[in-house]
Amino acid sequence: DEDGIAMLDVFEGHPDVFGRQEVTVLDENKVKYKALVYIEPPHEFGGTEAKAEYFRRVVAAAYENKLPEDWIRKLEKFLATSS
Repeated sequence: DEDGIAMLDVFEGHPDVFGRQEVTVLDENKVKYKALVYIEPPHEFGGTEAKAEYFRRVVAAAYENKLPEDWIRKLEKFLATSS
């Protein structure tokens, strides 16, 4: 909802740090959903791949928000390959 988006905007530093964009994502059954993503400007990103620190924060948030264990394991694999 709008209150949740406003809270995320503050947390992500939108619009000063990250831009926000609406995208369409597909689940494993090819069902489409709209999602908001926060995107770091290329001149701030400093590379072509996400930084390990980003994946550490994503994994920590996954645990904090009690995401499914199989999803957390997938995220941890990304972390292991980005270090």
